[in-house]
Amino acid sequence: MIAWKYLDKQTATVSVLNDFENMTCIISLTPDGIKAVEDDMVSPRGSSVDDMPHARNLHSHEDKVLNSINKIDVLKERYKQALEFMNWFKPAWDTLSEEEQIILSEFYLVTGSKTGVVGNLSEKLYIDRSNVYRRKEKALEHLTVLLYGY
Repeated sequence: MIAWKYLDKQTATVSVLNDFENMTCIISLTPDGIKAVEDDMVSPRGSSVDDMPHARNLHSHEDKVLNSINKIDVLKERYKQALEFMNWFKPAWDTLSEEEQIILSEFYLVTGSKTGVVGNLSEKLYIDRSNVYRRKEKALEHLTVLLYGY
């Protein structure tokens, strides 16, 4: 497809790296989230005694069950997409050298302050600061090729 030629694959790779943490969280938290919705779906509501008349919704239990089913469907779809993402991303990531993984992790995956990343990598890898940037670009290019091809 001709449009593939014009895709900015390196920017897309940076977006993939930025999404990695979100996908990891989705995979780790979703099973508990689904269980919580299921548990809430079958538990009876507590009644409060406040001497106030209440309008009764005769279908409130059915509404609650349907709402819970919809939430579970959304959670399962997000989980499925996160698994697909990992099945696509992890083989490419695992192909990178340890140094490439360290560099890309420090620049894109580690949360927190980005000040001092170049200095930290320079000390950790025993290279000067300009080489850190060069190796980052090479690592990013390598990952881009692994993910999207040439």
